[in-house]
Amino acid sequence: MPTHVQPVKGRWYYDATGGRKLQVTWIDEEDMLVEARFEDGHTEYYPETAWRQLELEPAAEDRSTGGLGGGISDEEYRRATGWGEKSPDDFPDG
Repeated sequence: MPTHVQPVKGRWYYDATGGRKLQVTWIDEEDMLVEARFEDGHTEYYPETAWRQLELEPAAEDRSTGGLGGGISDEEYRRATGWGEKSPDDFPDG
């Protein structure tokens, strides 16, 4: 059963359906779109209706409160996603 959890940038959540943790990395309040990064570096975008369908609960340890939350470091994320090799042309906003 979906449980509505308000997305907060920087917070970690546990997705009971997928059995994995995700961190909210960006929120577009105008278009009601949430960007979430999973522990493995994978990023997904959720419209508000899709976010509300997720079975989420706040993660036990949250990076925003000083805990690691089982997440990956920024350096690990950059390596996993190839962030260091990207150029400005790779981003939609230039």
